[in-house]
Amino acid sequence: MNRIVSTLSAILAYGAIAAPAGAREPGRLVDPFVGTLADYGQLSPAAVAPFGMVQLGPDTTPANHAGYDHAATTLTGFSHTRGVGVGCDGAGGDVKVMLAYDDATGSAPIDKRRERAHAGYYGVSYGPGIVAEMTATRGAGALRFTMPKSGQVNVMIAFDRGYSRRIAAHWQAQPDGDLQASFSAGTVCDAGIYHLHSATRLTHNGNPVTAIWQGDQAHDARLALKVRSGDIVELRTGLSSVDPAAAANVREAELGDRPFQAIADRILADWNRQLSRIHIGGFRKQQALFYTALFRVMQSPVAIADPDGRFRGSDGMVQRLSPGQQHYTSWALWDNYRTQMPLIALIDPDRAAQIVRSLVRLYQSGKARWATPTEPFLTVRTEHAGIALLDFRRRGITDFDAKAALAGMVAESATLARKTPDEQIEAAYDDWAIAELASDLGETATAQAFRARRSAIVRCGWRPFGIWGTMLTS
Repeated sequence: MNRIVSTLSAILAYGAIAAPAGAREPGRLVDPFVGTLADYGQLSPAAVAPFGMVQLGPDTTPANHAGYDHAATTLTGFSHTRGVGVGCDGAGGDVKVMLAYDDATGSAPIDKRRERAHAGYYGVSYGPGIVAEMTATRGAGALRFTMPKSGQVNVMIAFDRGYSRRIAAHWQAQPDGDLQASFSAGTVCDAGIYHLHSATRLTHNGNPVTAIWQGDQAHDARLALKVRSGDIVELRTGLSSVDPAAAANVREAELGDRPFQAIADRILADWNRQLSRIHIGGFRKQQALFYTALFRVMQSPVAIADPDGRFRGSDGMVQRLSPGQQHYTSWALWDNYRTQMPLIALIDPDRAAQIVRSLVRLYQSGKARWATPTEPFLTVRTEHAGIALLDFRRRGITDFDAKAALAGMVAESATLARKTPDEQIEAAYDDWAIAELASDLGETATAQAFRARRSAIVRCGWRPFGIWGTMLTS
């Protein structure tokens, strides 16, 4: 993420920050395939909404950490979540769908000539010419298959696979054919556990399929359909941190019965609005590079509160927000507290205010260095959240409980690792942020105490240098 923001800064320095004449739709300039080859970014071309929890896209073999490798020519399915740009072992994501004719065996070849994507959309042809298209809202995904010939197809949805170690999974079909599931898995580097719920509805040429799903309820669900050439098979899935019924409500609220193309057009329009927060001049390739980088910036943290305002915190407890509010999670703060967070504060202060309130709630409901055993979504790490909070506030984003934030930062300080020199330096940076925020709030005793703690590291030859720097030698 730091590399992405550095790219943005370089392009901004090169091109004027002004709306170019005849500006194209920035969402169509985005190339989601950038960074999807091998270890050069560990990204995915998956369909995703701005800051959305659903990333609906292809899984291949071989795969990189996001489940897809651009050089791969073999498809294993399409999954709804993924960790992108992260380390440790892992690939692909939750609720993995595969549709194939009954004479197919295993994985399917990808027609790379017919693979395409832009912001909020991914499409590909595979196997005997099955066309798969997908788009996603904040908490739901729509996956549309167009069949090239008549025959019987098998639809398989796997719940026992995820980014990392699968811990438990259980699915159950409702009388109306709605397929609902709950599952849990290790977060990035198996540092914690996340728990998630889904609800999937299957239609054939627009008609609900009420056939009985078969299979092992701890692994995958399967269903057979007879199709003709040109038939449309569609799966719509909602995700929720609350429970399976809530996931069904998310799907109906965010997708409903709206046509696939209408959903895709709406998400593209949303991306166009969000990406248009910054306009640059230059050639088309320069604009495409810039908006592709900005597209990645706008994928995390993840908005997980359902349309009714409910979500689970990192302590596993359900909370409800007032209308118009949102809760964010899926943190990677150690990687982006100096880069992505300040950029969001600059270009989207309203969202930054929601993020800072989410950080305060994180402190109040089970903040761990990496992740808790009761996370509501796949996440990475949360170090230096206090530095981000301080920076948000000093940029004028003050609509949050700063005293509650300070209390959480003080409590966290006692748990910080301080055994090695690098750990001492990082802890000193956090203590500096506590001292600064305490001083801003008039908490003189706290400010003095943490300045003294931080000074012990400074006397050793190191000092923190604000949000835009790292640890600089004295």
